[in-house]
Amino acid sequence: MLSLIVVSVLASPTASLYGGWKDAGEALATASVPMHFALRHAAEAEDALHSMFLDVSDPLSSNYGNHLTKEELQKLIPPAPGSVEYTKAWCLEHEFSCDLVGSGDIMKVSASVAAVNSAFGVVMHKFQHDRHPTYILRTLDDFEIPSLLSAHVQAVTGIEQFPNLNFRQVSSGAPQVTPSLLRAANMYNISENASPASKASQALVEFQGQGYLPSDLADFEQKFNLPAQKLRNVNGPGANESAGVEASLDVQYIIATGTGVPTDFYLHAGGEFDVLGWASFVMGQTNPALVWSMSYGEGVNGGNGGVIKPDYVHSFNTQMEQFGVRGLSVLIASGDSGVYNRLPFEDGKFHPSFPACVPAVTAVGGTILNEDGSEDSAWDHSGGGFTPREYYTRANASFQEAAVKAYFSSGVKLPEARKYDNTGRGIPDVSALSVDYAVVTSGQTQGVSGTSASTPTVAGIFSLINDKRQEAGKAPLGFLNPFIYMNPQGFRDIKKGENNEGGLFKEGFQATTGWDPVTGMGTPNYAALKAAAMKSGRRVKTKVTQPEPRCCQTCTDPLKKYFSIVPLLGNCGESCIDPKDYKLYHFFEPNLTLATTPIPCARRGYTNYTHTETHHFGPIHVAVDFFKKNTSQI
Repeated sequence: MLSLIVVSVLASPTASLYGGWKDAGEALATASVPMHFALRHAAEAEDALHSMFLDVSDPLSSNYGNHLTKEELQKLIPPAPGSVEYTKAWCLEHEFSCDLVGSGDIMKVSASVAAVNSAFGVVMHKFQHDRHPTYILRTLDDFEIPSLLSAHVQAVTGIEQFPNLNFRQVSSGAPQVTPSLLRAANMYNISENASPASKASQALVEFQGQGYLPSDLADFEQKFNLPAQKLRNVNGPGANESAGVEASLDVQYIIATGTGVPTDFYLHAGGEFDVLGWASFVMGQTNPALVWSMSYGEGVNGGNGGVIKPDYVHSFNTQMEQFGVRGLSVLIASGDSGVYNRLPFEDGKFHPSFPACVPAVTAVGGTILNEDGSEDSAWDHSGGGFTPREYYTRANASFQEAAVKAYFSSGVKLPEARKYDNTGRGIPDVSALSVDYAVVTSGQTQGVSGTSASTPTVAGIFSLINDKRQEAGKAPLGFLNPFIYMNPQGFRDIKKGENNEGGLFKEGFQATTGWDPVTGMGTPNYAALKAAAMKSGRRVKTKVTQPEPRCCQTCTDPLKKYFSIVPLLGNCGESCIDPKDYKLYHFFEPNLTLATTPIPCARRGYTNYTHTETHHFGPIHVAVDFFKKNTSQI
């Protein structure tokens, strides 16, 4: 049976191919160019975010699941001092419209073509796609952020990226993938749905006009005996007015595995693949969906001709760490061209897919069914490999260090060393079936393939696990990777296959026992993963408790005594804190100071001990002895 693979990538303006986009000449001077500016942060703010991200995501940490609210996150990771003011002034001077969005570190920007040409020293052109009724505005010139602005803005979207809308066909003699096949005990072992009043939530992010039809979803649910379920929230122009194959696949299969979990849909406006724009939408919400599935990507270090700037990649990863600190999970397709990203031998390198290759997301690869309906082999198009060190090394992905080290020590045949960076973050993290999914689009059922299929499938499974955790009073899983690598028993190990894009004379990575850069840790077993997830701790709800006796008269190494005076409240507090955590605590208590005496509060006149409190502020939990001044001495 033939299956359609929906592929979406970006190419650089330096590429000889533009993915079907034809230059229609210089853009009209008055036309509007939509952009996003990612503002820079102070280094200590990014350090504090990263520390908290790792802490609340580690199942072995006492802070596991103690996520922040939107307001708490904004306090933790503000833009660098002066960046908002400078950028707004720059926008005003250059006739750009700039609005602060997200968690307060992204600007939503628009300007006329004339203003963009003048400010950035480029010439914007109109590009019309040769197979789709859409156009975008882009430049073919080399683009760099002006030096003065770049001190405050780390990345700019909407100037030089070319969405590529391609279609491929592959054949498969195995059974077609349906919801019942995925949920079967011998496949992903999903025997239940979400609770009727589920507190969990899941969402799809779509780009490039990929909408869905509610009637297709209803037909799909009826055809495959799923409970009737409508989407909870739909955002984006025309999101539910026409059927895209990609979006139809995503919606139908996140519901097929995460059945009953409230589901949202976000379509980014226009023809853009603007991940910063999507991130700002999510971070701007008070209660965003907890699990997000994204089926789009591009070669980070090339592939179809382009290279993505490291600053842009780092800006996105910082946003993903913010997602994790707020308790959100993000799963992203690892790509549908094996190691190559559709340009096999450019510079003699493999091309891992962005944004799947950043450390703060879960990358999802692909497997394929055998003709007897069993699953033991990788799909040869499954995206995988290692992020080049100029972006991220495994020092930024410590959760997988032991697994990747075991892969390189396994004796498996490796590709030529010059083609990849063995120090990099390895992808994918997990996988699922990727070939020949039955999807209803515009009333017709067709076969669809790609890691675009495996990603919503896995996302739905983790949404269902969140449902069971939250029903039991536990926090959502948040960033998934530490949990995934700590629980190999929750996955079917895929030991066969090579992601060489099916090429007779091409090479890729080979699957083997344990983690590999073809299928990651393997394919999920819902029941086993749920059992592991239910063992972790309950989220602390209480903000203040009062344990006795006093906590902090003496601090034992490595803890040191810190103190803070709050004149408005008339008290002084003393705590025992590990110095390596000082920056993190200091963000929530700016007056926190290292003590040079065992009794810092008394030395400052606060001699009357009043009480001890344990404060819980997101993942922070610290006991504090409080003192007031002796009123008889005043």
